[in-house]
Amino acid sequence: MKAIARTLNVSRSNLTERLNAMKRRTQMYKKIEDEQILPAILAITHKRSSYGYRRVSTLLNQELTRQQQPRVNHKRVYRIIKQNQLL
Repeated sequence: MKAIARTLNVSRSNLTERLNAMKRRTQMYKKIEDEQILPAILAITHKRSSYGYRRVSTLLNQELTRQQQPRVNHKRVYRIIKQNQLL
């Protein structure tokens, strides 16, 4: 690491930080899980079109809890709704 940093004329801390940042960027959200949640969100929004993402996420989490599945964060619900132009 020291030889690489010296060759590139950058500090070792800068080089280490960039390498770690590249590793972090690859860990994005899983779109497959979003596609599994989308039909439930669509069903809720069609029944209750006036509900915003907060109420939709509450109803969705109640349904998921009944099915003994993990809850979904309201920010994820907002992103899915926004991507599918349901707002």
